[in-house]
Amino acid sequence: MIAAGLYVAEYRTFGLRHQHAAFPDIRLCLCLSVCCTFQAADCLTAFDHSIIIEAMSAVAENPDLQHRAAVFAALGEPSRLAIIETLTLTDCSPSELEDRLGIPSNLLAHHLDTLESAGLVLRLRSEGDGRRRYVRLAPDLPDGLVRTARVEAANILFVCRHNAARSQFAAAYWNRHSTIPAESAGTQPAAHVHPLAVQAAGMRGLDLSGQVPRGYDPLHGAPGLVVSVCDLAFEHAVLFPNARHLHWSVPDPASRSDLKVFEDAFDEIAHRIDRLGPCVVATQS
Repeated sequence: MIAAGLYVAEYRTFGLRHQHAAFPDIRLCLCLSVCCTFQAADCLTAFDHSIIIEAMSAVAENPDLQHRAAVFAALGEPSRLAIIETLTLTDCSPSELEDRLGIPSNLLAHHLDTLESAGLVLRLRSEGDGRRRYVRLAPDLPDGLVRTARVEAANILFVCRHNAARSQFAAAYWNRHSTIPAESAGTQPAAHVHPLAVQAAGMRGLDLSGQVPRGYDPLHGAPGLVVSVCDLAFEHAVLFPNARHLHWSVPDPASRSDLKVFEDAFDEIAHRIDRLGPCVVATQS
């Protein structure tokens, strides 16, 4: 239509009041101009569509973009965001999540399916009570994604069954990075710290060679925060009722005589302590 309008303007400017010999009918000229204009517009439209289709294809073929979109979609629902924030410092069974958040079991199962599909949580069978499941954050969840709670404690106790590896890892790593003192204990202390635990810790600059497994009796006062790094210890009789309790469902490396398994257990505990540390505020004993 632009070309047709320009032609009419040009025709009138020259004051032509009769049909040109080359175009016996001005309507034919306008028709040709309009057709050319429509054909050019069609070409441009087709080109634009190809760009859009190509861009959409690039988005569809970008797995990182798709994953992040799924994460944001999953966290866009308030109940699911609350679940993630609850799990930031502690693992929970589904029944514990129901009690804490007031979400019915069938709806909670749906939310957990969505979060698991987005790669945000894992569901693990307890090493203690095999009927029990624990929900935990995925280990590669980006830091700072959700808000974390503040925990007040004058001292910390890390607990596992034998106090021969996991709780020893946790106390040693915590004490290297925090001024808030930490101890470790076991519900059924072993005779000695596992040799592979000593080796794994030594590879990360911590010396456990002089440590001896112990129970609760030799502790220096009641802890303000108890962190169980073992399902069996967590499911054991609860002690220190006035303390804040957290649970980390870390598999027992002693079930396999493999140094790599002990290293993996150490690294998981260290990662969790790195997340917990900034949230703990010292209080007076």
